[in-house]
Amino acid sequence: MSSPAWTARSLESISPGSCRYCIVPSAIDCDERPAIASAQILGSMHGGVMAIELEVLGSAAVSEAELSKMVARYYNWDDALLIDVSASRFPYEIPSLTTAGRFKVSGTARFRGREAKFSFFVKHVQEWSLSSEFKNVPPEMREWARTTIPWLTEAEVYTSTLANQLPSGFSMPSVLSVRTIDESSYSVWLDLVDKDSMEWSIERYIEAAQLLGRFAGGIICEVGSSTSDPRL
Repeated sequence: MSSPAWTARSLESISPGSCRYCIVPSAIDCDERPAIASAQILGSMHGGVMAIELEVLGSAAVSEAELSKMVARYYNWDDALLIDVSASRFPYEIPSLTTAGRFKVSGTARFRGREAKFSFFVKHVQEWSLSSEFKNVPPEMREWARTTIPWLTEAEVYTSTLANQLPSGFSMPSVLSVRTIDESSYSVWLDLVDKDSMEWSIERYIEAAQLLGRFAGGIICEVGSSTSDPRL
């Protein structure tokens, strides 16, 4: 199977504040790792370098250097020193054929004497043939069935320019990285968005419906075209 087209993007193409983020080839082995319920990055310092272990993420784990780069991009810093980091499974029990795991990675980082907190949502996406449910597909239908459920959509969306084309009032989570794990899976690292506990009014529902309509209608217009419908 050939590698997805988006794996060729360069790390240098990352632009803070946009959704055009690169694909970082994974240096993590793809063998199965212990499915620990939670993993705490070691707080001890070894020669000025903090040892990190994110075993709960399995093959979606990253190195300390990669995580530091994500935090630096998130805050638009030149670099970032990780002070403390924790990782755990994200509490979401609805199963998905193309989701191998959901995780939360959070902690504290420092740059030039300034400390800041960060929280990232990590999603491990896979081809559905890797799902435990795939064994229920008759053997003679498996090759066909493998191709029936799209699993690259999130990678394509988060490495596109969609965030820059949403109508005013709509936004997407900040994308820190989309990383290739192997030819059948990848991980998406996003800014963890806090739950909005505000009760929605009728007016808010109307506004949301209008924005959804503008978003849906916008796909028929050429981006940047002077002939785009002004109602959009």
